[in-house]
Amino acid sequence: MLVKPQIEELLPHVDNRYSLAILIAKRARQLVEGAQPLVETDSPNNVSIACQELDEYKIQSVKGVKDFFIPIRPEIEAARLEKMRMAENEAAVENIKEMFNHLDEPEPEQDPTSILRQIQAIGDVPEEAVAADPMAELLVADDAANDDNGKAETED
Repeated sequence: MLVKPQIEELLPHVDNRYSLAILIAKRARQLVEGAQPLVETDSPNNVSIACQELDEYKIQSVKGVKDFFIPIRPEIEAARLEKMRMAENEAAVENIKEMFNHLDEPEPEQDPTSILRQIQAIGDVPEEAVAADPMAELLVADDAANDDNGKAETED
């Protein structure tokens, strides 16, 4: 149990109790990983050292910042990643099975000119489509010839 400094003395340094716990835990983890204590103390407890550093304003919390990152133990993170990888693999296998199931079904054939006529019914065939597809060029030329014949007939 933390006796010195009291939690009530540390709370004004942070936004709330949760922020206090996270700040002290992060600093204690840094001390475990080899960071040098910023205060003179006889305590071997890293949590007590972190609390004393906060009380003496050697560390501080940036108020309003709530982006906490809590590292996960490597074995737990590895298990989580393995589970995600297995789920992705299962989804890929299902997609492949679905693709093979559709290979047996005959696809309905569509005439490329009918598709272009549908597009033309919606609007003009863009020049890019004509350049990319020779069938589109024939369709546009055919429609232009029909338009010219229609104009010639109406002018007579």
